Amino acid sequence: MVSAPYHLIALDINPLAVEYCKSIGLNVHLIKEDGIFPVANGAFDACILDNVLEHLKHPRSTLDECYRITRKEGGLIIAVPGVRGFESDPDHKKFYDAETLRLLDDRWLLQSLFSIPFLFSSEKLSISIKQYCLVATYNKI
Repeated sequence: MVSAPYHLIALDINPLAVEYCKSIGLNVHLIKEDGIFPVANGAFDACILDNVLEHLKHPRSTLDECYRITRKEGGLIIAVPGVRGFESDPDHKKFYDAETLRLLDDRWLLQSLFSIPFLFSSEKLSISIKQYCLVATYNKI
């Protein structure tokens, strides 16, 4: 059994992943083919897209849903792979760098931009280390 905060809800498009997560006690819901998140408007304090956007050819509908499900003063956290991580997965469709994250969506105000597992951004690390990710945090405008 996995321990997670009771107020944490996960969403996924993969029915097998959802089934597995539910089997270990996680609160997970399936995003149906229409892409609509199965939750109410303004239901969450924040939406987290961790290594999701780069898999989407057209991310606008996902960003629309994040906007819809977060409360008025809600937040958005996005993590995307660096260059090497992006190039390592053939399912990755769109690369995001600091500039594209800054200009991502005018409904969200960028609060911070940093990298993990390092606290500083580095083009050299992005090219060299597969685990390097760029993280952006936003507040709803």
